[in-house]
Amino acid sequence: MNFPADIICSKIGYSVAICRKIGTGTLKLSEILFLNGCGQNVGRPENRPGKPQIPGEEEKKRKQKADRNQWKQEDDSMRTKWERIRMTLFLVSIALTVLAFAAVSFLTAQSGQATLSTQERVVLLFPAAFRKHFHNRLWLHLELNSPRRLAHIYEFGFLGIFATLAMLTAPWPRRARQHLSGRNVSIRLVLTVALCAAVSFLDQVHKIFVEYRHFDVLDLRLDAIGYVGAALLVTLLYLAVTHRILQRTGSLLEEASDPESGRRAELS
Repeated sequence: MNFPADIICSKIGYSVAICRKIGTGTLKLSEILFLNGCGQNVGRPENRPGKPQIPGEEEKKRKQKADRNQWKQEDDSMRTKWERIRMTLFLVSIALTVLAFAAVSFLTAQSGQATLSTQERVVLLFPAAFRKHFHNRLWLHLELNSPRRLAHIYEFGFLGIFATLAMLTAPWPRRARQHLSGRNVSIRLVLTVALCAAVSFLDQVHKIFVEYRHFDVLDLRLDAIGYVGAALLVTLLYLAVTHRILQRTGSLLEEASDPESGRRAELS
């Protein structure tokens, strides 16, 4: 069977084009396999040929990493010290709260004559704490010119200070920022006030069983002035101190993530 010459030439040209495409594809595939075998990732931009390398870039990265590690170590050290201080305050506050409660119970258990004798000794020791004010209506209304009445504010004021400090430094939750959240602080403050109110009420009930003493509603109000005022004052001071510590640790972490910003802050 004879084919025309033009058909034969076209078939040969088509076969040559196919072989050329197959050869080109095989060459590219072998090049990719060779590069991957050598451990080079051709898909990453930094491994493509022709990219200019910035002098000192690797050294700068290593220095920034070292700075971050240093700042993190200092931050961890500061947090560890604060946790130890907080735990120490918690234990000391618990002990002082128990002592304050014992002192209140001891003074309540005294008879009327013994109470007057104790009152005279305390006024002689601390005369400035029991000054009389005859022109202050609120002072006169609460009968605070009587050292016995005024002593209730001092007694439960100290109890409120120690109880509030114990509640605020209690080791839960572990994270400092959660520990200082508004909800946690509010719950601790309410628990402190409730605890002191219960102690005040039980103190008045205790008086019923003591000779020449009785349940006094005015004493409950004076007790409330003492422990509520102390709780609010201690909470505000504690939050101010701990927020300052957290701001310091936060600035350390910020400088660790961006050392240049820390240097600019020092220069400014």
